[in-house]
Amino acid sequence: MFVIAEPAATLVRLDGRFDAPQARSLEEMFSLFQPVSHVVIDFAKVREIDDAAVASLARTLGAFPESRVTFRGLSRHLRRVLRYVGVSIEQMSGPEPAVG
Repeated sequence: MFVIAEPAATLVRLDGRFDAPQARSLEEMFSLFQPVSHVVIDFAKVREIDDAAVASLARTLGAFPESRVTFRGLSRHLRRVLRYVGVSIEQMSGPEPAVG
């Protein structure tokens, strides 16, 4: 996991497998940078996803309702799982935010 924190947005790039340890790292990141006004979570380089980790991510997002979260690189399966666990999916359109 790679995190770039800028005033406009915090960009989190995930890669490899999104599993429980990465989900816990995201939760810690939200706590560390609190309040986080806008977070971009990029799943483009994630090859494997643990559905339980997605549920954990949903709980984390629910604990920080003031944060705006944008997802990038979502597979069709991940979109479905996120919707199933109650996460509203906002897709980024246009260029990436100016971070890093």
